[in-house]
Amino acid sequence: MKIFTSSVLALCLAFGAAGAEAQNLISLQKRGTLTRDLADLSFLLAGFSLSSRGDIDYYVVNYTMENFEGGLDTVSGLMVRPTTTKERFPVLVYQHGTTLTKYAVPSRAAVGRDLAYVAATQGYVAIAPDFLNMGDDQEGFHPYVHARSEALAAIRMMEALKSAPEFANATNDQLFLTGYSQGGHASMALHEILVEEFPQIKVTAAAHMSGPYSVSEIMKDSVILKDSTFVYLAFLPYTVLGYQAVYPELNDDLATIFRAPYLPIITRFRDQYATGGVPLDSLTRELLRQYTIAEGNMTYYPSRLLTPAFAKELRDNPDNKYNVALRDNDTYDFVNPTPTRLLYCRGDDQVNYLNSILAERRMVAAGATDTKAENLGNTLNHGECVIPAVQRMLGFFKTFQQITSGTQIPEASDWTYVQAEATLRVYLHDEATYRLELIDALGRTTATASYTSGALVDLSRLSAGLAVVRITDAAGRSASHKLIVQ
Repeated sequence: MKIFTSSVLALCLAFGAAGAEAQNLISLQKRGTLTRDLADLSFLLAGFSLSSRGDIDYYVVNYTMENFEGGLDTVSGLMVRPTTTKERFPVLVYQHGTTLTKYAVPSRAAVGRDLAYVAATQGYVAIAPDFLNMGDDQEGFHPYVHARSEALAAIRMMEALKSAPEFANATNDQLFLTGYSQGGHASMALHEILVEEFPQIKVTAAAHMSGPYSVSEIMKDSVILKDSTFVYLAFLPYTVLGYQAVYPELNDDLATIFRAPYLPIITRFRDQYATGGVPLDSLTRELLRQYTIAEGNMTYYPSRLLTPAFAKELRDNPDNKYNVALRDNDTYDFVNPTPTRLLYCRGDDQVNYLNSILAERRMVAAGATDTKAENLGNTLNHGECVIPAVQRMLGFFKTFQQITSGTQIPEASDWTYVQAEATLRVYLHDEATYRLELIDALGRTTATASYTSGALVDLSRLSAGLAVVRITDAAGRSASHKLIVQ
């Protein structure tokens, strides 16, 4: 027998041990609590004008997602939620920025140092994926600024957490998306894939911050190939190596891409990436030092790292396979129905501000009615832009944020369909018990019983055809939905 019914962030219905989403979660381990006083102290030291709503709990999440070999990897991430059990909070997905090694990720960050902690103190259940081949995913080169894997890391994490009471009992049906730097690219990628491929998951609002959304135009033409100083030379080989890990057709000998003076440095970074032996900032310093020797000056043009033949192909051949891969990872080409802010600083020295301007123009032209790019400072560089961007993001989200009662039941019209087996688990806010009724197509109640939140409900009594499941909480509020039994 197959049952067709629903699961949403506000009321999590996870069907059967064989359900794909339930299988996605490997473990959820609580690592501790950050008190309100300590959170407020960390805000003060960091320069944020914020105060915490209360204590927050933090967890390390292990779950599965697709890898590039067609299998599944066990990946990791961070979940941070308000400690209180009296309310339900929106979900906020935070995508992290570029890290120095594959281990400097949210799940391993010092307590309170990741922006997921900041979001949780403001009344969100914040989740932050570490990304593929980072954190607990030990093998493989991280696919840097690869849109689809960035997005799927978050989507699979949301799916996995639906089966966890610590998440399901704390969340309502609002969803906010954000990220900074590489995380801005990742949050925009997540936004695009949710809109185009997961329409049942509604995004409440999004704030993408200082992201390289246009890797094929702005980052390539206005940063890499333009003869202007850009001292963050490591981003170029990091991107090339990351795309080689994704696209088999890009597996060229590095000697055809990078000039001889820089090749040993880049090769060593690649070979020692798994252990973090050459952090990204060390790669930058080594490339800058070698550039001064090889070029005899300190102009620091990234294009000088490339062989003349490779640079010419990038400039002159739009159908070059690397240009095709770069276009594949632009993240603004979708019809956006969500209130969205693209937050940037014009003085950004790492991610050219034109990324936000171009993304706004393209998205508005495609039909977005509430997508705006906002300049937060003409002189602020990439690091200095973080605090005003986060403050503006939180202020923007607050205009939509709803913190709801711990016993709220969503309307049945909000439920969406998933295929399942003949069992049902209902996670119902903070209610210790709820009443569930099974009603067949003739209106007969075939079962009435009280269940503890998360308990397994046997649906085998239902005959083929239409049926209704109705749940009622202790306050007398109820929701029901039709089932199609086959």
